[in-house]
Formats: sequence, structure tokens, C-alpha cells
Amino acid sequence: MIESEAELVRRCIVEAGYRLIDTAHMYAIEKTVGNGIAKAIANGAVNRSDLFVVTKVWPDMLHDVEASLSYSLKLLGLDYVDLTLIHFPITQVKQGSKYPERVPMHKIWAQFEACQKKGMTRHIGVSNFNVQLLLDIFTYAETMPYCNQVEHHPFYQ
Repeated sequence: MIESEAELVRRCIVEAGYRLIDTAHMYAIEKTVGNGIAKAIANGAVNRSDLFVVTKVWPDMLHDVEASLSYSLKLLGLDYVDLTLIHFPITQVKQGSKYPERVPMHKIWAQFEACQKKGMTRHIGVSNFNVQLLLDIFTYAETMPYCNQVEHHPFYQ
């Protein structure tokens, strides 16, 4: 019997050999995942460098990527993540705004690059982007996206 979700994460790492952990603040599991990672590391089963931890910034936080990533790091109990993604390329609206306030993608990408330079994330990338959006980023990016994670499974084709 599994005592908690954090124990399940620990067991996935230690017993099943998981090394890539994909999470996001939007999933509301970062604290649990972080606790499981901490347990696995505390037991000496793995080192932090053995894991590849991914998180994402949801569109309503793209106006302040550093704050969003800092919060994720706090919940995960980590000093850095291995990959941070723009979760979804949809309308970027500041929280609490009376009217939609779009943040241009070149400003969003610059924030991701700044977080990478600060050591908060080793790599930066995108999720669910189409070719046109990728070509746009390629025109101004100092750092090219590490990947484009695209959701695909039997229930979402």
C-alpha cells in the first residue's frame, strides 16, 4: 500500500527508475512531486543530477516568468529545473487585468532567457507551438528552444 502521493513519486524514481519528471504549476502537484524527489535524494537512491525535472509557465503568468518559476522552484524544493516550457501559446492575459493585456512573445522569450542566465533553469523551450510560432521565435531568440513538447495521447489526438 502506498502511504502518500509523495511516496508514489519516490517509488517511481527509486523502484521503477524514472529519471524524467514532467510537472507544471497548473497541475497542482509540484509540492507533492518535490517531496517525492526529496525523499528519493535523502535516501541516497539518486542524486539531483540524475533527474531531469521539467516545469511549465501557464499563460496567465507569462507577464512575470521569473515569479512563476521561482514559485515552482519553491514548491519543488529545488534550486533549478532542467527545462522550463511555455505551457501553451494562447492569449497571454495578466492576472487581475480589467481588459486582456497581451504580452508579445519576444518579451516572454526574453524573460525565459533571463531565467536561464540566472541558473533557475538549465534549458528553455515551448509546448504545443506550431511551425509559425517557432519560426517567429527563431528570428529573435538568443537561445533556441530546447524542445517543443506536444501533447499527444489516445484521448487527445
